[in-house]
Amino acid sequence: MSEERLDEPRSSTVGGAPVGYTGLSPLLYDPSHPLRILVADDTESSQLVIGKLLERLGHTVRLASNGEEAVRLFESEPFDLVMMDIEMPVMNGFRAAEVIRSLNESGKVVPIVAVSAFGQLNDQSQVYAHGMNDFLEKPLRVDDVKRIISENRRLDLLVTEKEHRFEALLAAVPVGVFEADRAGKIHFTNARWTEITGLAQARALGDGWLEGVHPDDRERAAADWRRSVSAGTPFNLEFRFLRADASVVWVLGQSVPFLTANGEVAGQIGAITDISRSKLIEAEHASLEAQVREAQKMTAIGTLAGGIAHDFNNIIATILGNAELVRQDVEGNTAALVSVEEIRKAGVRGRDLVRQILSFSRREAIERVVVDLAPVVQETARLLRSTLPAKVSLSVQCAPDAPCVLANEGQIKQILINIATNAMQAMRGRDGLIEIGLGQVTVSAELSNLAGKSGLKQGQQALCMTISDNGPGMDAAVLARIFDPFFTTKPVGEGTGLGMSVVHGIILSHDGAITVQSLPGLGATFTIYLPAVAPVVVDGGAVLKPAAGLPAVESGGGLRVLYLDDDEALVLLMRRYLERLGYVMTTFTVQDEALQALRADPLGFDLVLTDFNMPGLSGIDVAREVRSLRADLPVVMISGFIDEDLKAQALDVGVRELIRKEDSVEKLCDLVSLCAVAMRTS
Repeated sequence: MSEERLDEPRSSTVGGAPVGYTGLSPLLYDPSHPLRILVADDTESSQLVIGKLLERLGHTVRLASNGEEAVRLFESEPFDLVMMDIEMPVMNGFRAAEVIRSLNESGKVVPIVAVSAFGQLNDQSQVYAHGMNDFLEKPLRVDDVKRIISENRRLDLLVTEKEHRFEALLAAVPVGVFEADRAGKIHFTNARWTEITGLAQARALGDGWLEGVHPDDRERAAADWRRSVSAGTPFNLEFRFLRADASVVWVLGQSVPFLTANGEVAGQIGAITDISRSKLIEAEHASLEAQVREAQKMTAIGTLAGGIAHDFNNIIATILGNAELVRQDVEGNTAALVSVEEIRKAGVRGRDLVRQILSFSRREAIERVVVDLAPVVQETARLLRSTLPAKVSLSVQCAPDAPCVLANEGQIKQILINIATNAMQAMRGRDGLIEIGLGQVTVSAELSNLAGKSGLKQGQQALCMTISDNGPGMDAAVLARIFDPFFTTKPVGEGTGLGMSVVHGIILSHDGAITVQSLPGLGATFTIYLPAVAPVVVDGGAVLKPAAGLPAVESGGGLRVLYLDDDEALVLLMRRYLERLGYVMTTFTVQDEALQALRADPLGFDLVLTDFNMPGLSGIDVAREVRSLRADLPVVMISGFIDEDLKAQALDVGVRELIRKEDSVEKLCDLVSLCAVAMRTS
């Protein structure tokens, strides 16, 4: 076949888009890169001519006699170009082109060129409609063939360039990219995907990626993935990968389906993003929110405590005071004394309940001294042993190096009793062991973070007190609420739900921290950390601060007392109680009336007793007025709860003493006696 001269430029197309052909580019037609070309033609002579022409240009040629044979060859061998006659028996070129195009949808797109006799192709648009890229007319010319090959080479270069750009993009993006087929099997991941998950690419292919998913998330991730693949919908899920080094990484997996040219779902393409830092921040925020909620609950209960303490303490004081008066009146009547004792016990329980509320809400000022807790623990253990069931034993181990702490002994005993009693009640008649231990630890960073703004700082020495048991333990739901006010797992009537709240409040007020470890069936361990302090040393030995006491006298000796309280029942009680002791009582329930009596006779009284929380003028206002009338007249104030602010106000107006209302019946007598002693010796 002789090579014809090049005709004038004519319009052609590549990839379905018109191309104005103006000559060959030596760069594009590169004989050093031969192609594998499939030629399909039912005419033997045409096969021979086209094959020889292409081989002479340095390319490898495979021949097919019809469209069906061409499809079989394409399925079994790789080709860079297909040249297809249109009119062929068995399967024509248009149909064969459609089949070939469907076979290489997911791989490299191989150009298909239609070959037809001159004038045979009336409508060139049919070529593109059937998935072909270009067409040539017989007889073929060398330049036309070179043009087709050059265009194919140009497309290869463009595809290669785009592939390189895509590879560079995949290497640069900070997310792990993956591609899956229509069955959901992964067949590609980028390097970043491997970095995030810790899974080698070979292990990730197919369904292998699921092996790296955290066991707790695996079923959920697999179900969501299969649902998305099956429905052809986007995938969007947060889950964890468990890496080979046992570290856990949180990821956000996202993918969308991609389609074939026919609009069918071909598979899913997507990415995973490392969201571990976001999850950590989210957890920190949740922890802070929980702490804020806890603080709000404490504040709310503290406000409630302050609101009820006045009225409730009046009621309790009346009950206890009258019970004492009745006990004196019915002395010798055994049956009546039993009833009075039960009334007294109920009153004490009510008084203790108020104290618990005030303790856990930290609304009450508690005196703390430097103390060695080993004797306190031993003393509390002796008390507990007397109340333990026969099947429950108690052991105590106090390390000799356990440091001193700044604490209130009574509150430490309360902690031990509350936790140990809970453990004892949880065992419910079964054999059990409660262990109490004291030791010393160095505060770790983790413990310092747990303690927040308390006195526990990293590297500091701290006392470590543990109370553990081998009882039934607790599940995660109970552990999450164990320190909530009024939360209890006990039946109605067996607990108030304040015991552990009180423990929590006491520990916080001591600048300490508490942790709890427990699992169902494996018992529980409470660990309490308190800042260590240096012991008070006298003559080489550690000593504790002695408790202050008040002197007492047998009778009032005619001491004149002005008593003011807005609660009539309490006024009646105190009047009867103190008059029996020999005091001369003048009582009031209205502040103005009391002050008017004092103005009328400033020297007619030896002591003023006033409640703090009253409508109108408070006890502070009354004390200030008393001081202006007679500066040397002692004033004692009674309050439902006492904090540092109230102490400061009382000191400022010259109040001699502050006493708690629930203690007033007993302690008031001691205070009055103290005033009497002071007056008699002056």
